[in-house]
Amino acid sequence: MTTHRQRLTAVSATDYINEVLKRDASDRDQQELAHDWRRFLKSHFELSDAQTTHIDAIPNGEVAKVRDATKRAIEKHGAVKIALGSDSEGGTLELTDGEQQGSNVEKDFIWWFFRCTFDADCGNWQCHFQLP
Repeated sequence: MTTHRQRLTAVSATDYINEVLKRDASDRDQQELAHDWRRFLKSHFELSDAQTTHIDAIPNGEVAKVRDATKRAIEKHGAVKIALGSDSEGGTLELTDGEQQGSNVEKDFIWWFFRCTFDADCGNWQCHFQLP
């Protein structure tokens, strides 16, 4: 079966990854996301050559942080929010756990337990876990 890949945008990535985070643990896409999130991105989204190059060049330490945070988001039925960078503004990847889902807290006040920043075309990643 051939899967149609969407162009990588903030909306397409956020929507699809949030869908995958909520699936059953036996789901192949969720397993791939937890095991190798970079391969997940490349297999489910059309990336530019620059995005592919920069994602492949993310240092192993940062890759491991994203993998660990993604596993926590899966376990806690969390959510992701992605903003892609541009020439004038950097991008972000933020993860939250599911404990806040369904609360009356405004979206602007959701505590993101993990945050990465990066520049245009997904380069120069810096990731960290945030304390409440």
